[in-house]
Amino acid sequence: MSHTTVVFQPEGRRVAAAAQETLLHAALRCGAGIEDLCAGQGTCGKCTVRVHHGRELLSPRTAAEVQLASEDPRPGIRWACQARTERAGTVVLEVPPEAQRSWQRLQTAGWTPKFRLDPEVRKVPAPRTLSEKSLHRAKWVLAPGSTEWLREGAQERGPRRLLVRGRAVFGTARAREPLWGMAFDVGSTKVAGYLLDLEHGRVIQSLALPNPQMVHGEDIMSRLAFALTSTGNAEQLRWEIVRTLNQIIRTACSRAKGSRSWVSEVAIVGNTAMHHFLLGASVDSLARAPYRPSVEGEWVTSAGFTGLDIPAPSPVILPSVVGAFVGSDLVAGVRATRMDQARALSALIDVGTNTEICIGNRDRLLACSTPSGPAFEGAHIRFGMRAADGAVERISIAPGTWRVAFRTIGRKKPRGLCGSALLDLLSELRRVGAVDRTGRLAESGPSGAIETVQGTRAFRVIPAGETAIGQDLVITQEDIGQLQLAKAAIRSAIELLLTELDRTPEEIRTFSLAGAFGSYLAPESARRVGMIPPSVPLSRIRFVGNTAGSGARLLLFSGAERRALNSIAQSIRHVPLAGDPRFAGLFARALSLPRAMNPPGVTPGARA
Repeated sequence: MSHTTVVFQPEGRRVAAAAQETLLHAALRCGAGIEDLCAGQGTCGKCTVRVHHGRELLSPRTAAEVQLASEDPRPGIRWACQARTERAGTVVLEVPPEAQRSWQRLQTAGWTPKFRLDPEVRKVPAPRTLSEKSLHRAKWVLAPGSTEWLREGAQERGPRRLLVRGRAVFGTARAREPLWGMAFDVGSTKVAGYLLDLEHGRVIQSLALPNPQMVHGEDIMSRLAFALTSTGNAEQLRWEIVRTLNQIIRTACSRAKGSRSWVSEVAIVGNTAMHHFLLGASVDSLARAPYRPSVEGEWVTSAGFTGLDIPAPSPVILPSVVGAFVGSDLVAGVRATRMDQARALSALIDVGTNTEICIGNRDRLLACSTPSGPAFEGAHIRFGMRAADGAVERISIAPGTWRVAFRTIGRKKPRGLCGSALLDLLSELRRVGAVDRTGRLAESGPSGAIETVQGTRAFRVIPAGETAIGQDLVITQEDIGQLQLAKAAIRSAIELLLTELDRTPEEIRTFSLAGAFGSYLAPESARRVGMIPPSVPLSRIRFVGNTAGSGARLLLFSGAERRALNSIAQSIRHVPLAGDPRFAGLFARALSLPRAMNPPGVTPGARA
């Protein structure tokens, strides 16, 4: 390796930096958004970044940076305009929220079915004299860790209410205080949170933040490897999630003009690795064959145990996971879409770095996970990026001229290509004949559309004069290969589950696409590249958004929903793909691109 690769998180942008190039200049070249008010003079202090890996590859700190380090205790703090690359290798850094120039689109909304409001946490009248004895006489049980809160409640004046779950008392509240809950979906890329009014069944606030663990690796296996290096690393990953959850709680309560002390119950769903990190459970069995969870079943713990910044005795619920890479997020999605009640065959595809898939109906549910990789998040793609301002999100190509029309997020000048655009692009390249069935780019094209970039063939998507980074946005032959691997992983997993069920794609009556990427992709593009079976009619494909978050909310709104969710987790049969000889054959066949079709391309609603 003769250059330094710099990876900018949370956008996932990466660039090959020249010797003695500043991190700020490298960021500008690849379109990573870093605040820079002094044009790189080192006087504004706005371009603060945190280097997590490869600090030794950079120039020593300047005097100003030494002063910065004394004021900011976070390790690895640098100014992007002052830090230069000096040695070959890989530098992974985090651009903290205060230094981010662009807004990243993170999915929070999701399909929510009708439900009967019946939360398990309730407010009931308190005895006239509040004490442990009076509670025992009334047949209440004091929850662990609630003694101090009970003592404080007894000293306060005015009418009080007991906070109870079942027969357990875990706190007190003023009569007019609202009863709030927090539901979370902890994913590999983002953490979504929802502040809930449990008495009226409504969402008060919803927001999402990037998962700060991305600096340790964009995929789950990289983070597991980091965690297994030392117990300190595993604890670091846990607290990175906890701090993000607390930040969401503080922000949501502040926006609602309320107090964190009003949050009386929390539900957290997520993939199995996030579930284990939060519980402080061993992840060794997740990282090694035969890949099994070390803890199973529903966990009901407390805010004090998990480190959440709400009253310590408040219950925290983590529903059961299904397998090592099929988590409670998929179970929550199954419940939110009511797949467990459907007579007809249904499919739920939660597309991400680790794509989770469930196919079945009320009689039988099968699930698996497939390592689709971070290509649809923009990683390992030369000009790929996550869905943020300036990311191209829709593309169409005119037959004959190969002229590209596009639309960007925020209507900004293009900085890169996000997942939905990459899928459109692969689909359109196949449709106009710019790539063949194997994914190989044509040797030439009209108007110089095919060019050579650093020794590899590439299709020019947007010329340099129209971009925000002053470079041609291209997709290379290697990029196309990465997209083929990602889409083949998803398609082959779908086919394997259908084989297990002895059913065909035509029998799927409802095909639900979930997750941030799944909510924004064009279904016709997904079919044309073969990610979705082409025999599935477009009319049967629906976008359901963040169904994991929807299921987490249902869990707090209704005890019946919580019981149903736990029942689903027990009934889903996990189909592991690792080691299954059928998967390799299905995967090899799914790599090719279907025969070119000629219907109109995706209409981006933007200039050409």
